[in-house]
Amino acid sequence: MKEREPHSAEPFQLERLTDDELEELTFLLARQEDQGVVRLRAPDGGLDTVLPDDQNARRATRGWQAKRHTRRIDFTDCERSLDRAADVWKPTRVTFTFPRALTRGEHEKFTERLGRRHPDVAVDYWNGAELSARLLADDAGERIARRFFGDRDPVAVMDSGL
Repeated sequence: MKEREPHSAEPFQLERLTDDELEELTFLLARQEDQGVVRLRAPDGGLDTVLPDDQNARRATRGWQAKRHTRRIDFTDCERSLDRAADVWKPTRVTFTFPRALTRGEHEKFTERLGRRHPDVAVDYWNGAELSARLLADDAGERIARRFFGDRDPVAVMDSGL
């Protein structure tokens, strides 16, 4: 009996996504939380995806900003986006998405430089592990994963006739 290769600790190569693909992935995962989200193109006011405020279309109750920082987190870039988002959209929550795990130091800097930057805005992030968990969580997430990474299940590939 042939030994099976173990599944990777990082099941998706998120760092290979383009900027546009990471933004689209972020939008699709945000849409899993609320179907009212809207994906924007630059100039986007600091947010790639927004959940518009029902009472005021010029505001967002929540926003997502995808940052394809693969080697290190560029906190100055993140601060610019957050400042712009806070000024333009006035959201109550902003979630950054990164295609990889943050180091301990980056996590601390995130909290210091972004989490406390605007007291009226809750700021958090989805790292590569969180993105992967959302892609593997249910059928909808797995459909999103297939869109970007293909079908990794050999039985499903054989059933599709490829």
